[in-house]
Order: sequence, then C-alpha cells, then structure tokens
Amino acid sequence: NFGVNGYSMLQKLFVAEGDSVEKGDLLLVLDAEQYRSRVQQAEAGLQSAKAGLRLAEAQLDKLARDKERQEALSERGLTSAEALDRARTDHRVQVAQLEAQRQEVARLEASVRDARDNLLKTEYRSPVSGVVSRLNIEEGEMAILGTMNNPGTVILTISDLAAMQVVAEVDEADIIHVAVGQKAKITVDA
Repeated sequence: NFGVNGYSMLQKLFVAEGDSVEKGDLLLVLDAEQYRSRVQQAEAGLQSAKAGLRLAEAQLDKLARDKERQEALSERGLTSAEALDRARTDHRVQVAQLEAQRQEVARLEASVRDARDNLLKTEYRSPVSGVVSRLNIEEGEMAILGTMNNPGTVILTISDLAAMQVVAEVDEADIIHVAVGQKAKITVDA
C-alpha cells in the first residue's frame, strides 16, 4: 500500500534475514499516517452526507404536507393552479434530491470501507511459513510501488526450505559415496 506519489516509508521491521516465520506472522509496517488521515476524512464526509440526508428527508416531509394542503385547497377552489403545480413540482424535485443524497451516502460509505482497507494494508503478514531468505530494505527506507513499466521494491523474500531442489557438483572421486535416497546436509548462504 503506497502513498499518492508511489512511495511509502518502512516504519517498523519485525524480522531479520534468516528468521523463521509462520504463516500470518507480522513482518513489517509501512507508515500509516496518511491512511489514518484518509479514514478520518472519509468518515467526516460520510457524517456530513448523513446530516444532509436527514435534512433532505425533513424537507421532503414539509413539501409533502404543502402539496397535500394545496391539493385540499384546490379541491375546494381556494388556491390557484399555479400554486398547486409549484407544490407538486417542489415535492418531485425534493424526492429526486433525497434519492441523490442517499446515493451520496452510499458512495461515501464505500469510500470509508476503501480507506479502512488501505489502512489495514500498511501491515504485512507472512503469506506462508518459511525462512526470510532475503531482506532488501531497512527501517526508515522508502519502498517504491511497482507499475507496468517500472518494477517496485522487493522488500523481502520468504523461502520454504523444507522442499528444495539442489543442483550440486560432486567430485569424481566422491561420486562412489553418493546413493539415491541418501540424506545430505545443505547449508544456504542466506
């Protein structure tokens, strides 16, 4: 999860090269301040839209009563056709504005969900159990978001050392001591 400019600072690193990790272990945390701010902005926008929705509902109630009053007066011939048309039009306009405000609330609810999801993505957990075999970045360094034409930062590599295929060169003099199924001890530089 990276900021607007495609960079994000590695705030905290919980593993070192050679560490064993289990699936789900917390590996690192990226700087989350901008994502917390976006959550707060989205939540504030949602609260404002909900207040606007309550206002639109109250306005619709008033215009519905005005329309009913004008229709009752019209039946008795006590109002003009223009006043009745205006009351009906105002009511229809407010119905449309109320629906638009409901859609705005729904849009902002999705925005809040998206902002919260992005905030959660500032914590990286191990997708597999294994060993941290390569660590390419340190705390405080910037990680770069990859794009189609620009590879991003590979922060770390986790390897499953339980299932490895080894290609080895064996000296001609030692080959007679090698047998299929024989156990071997392998040391990895990482």
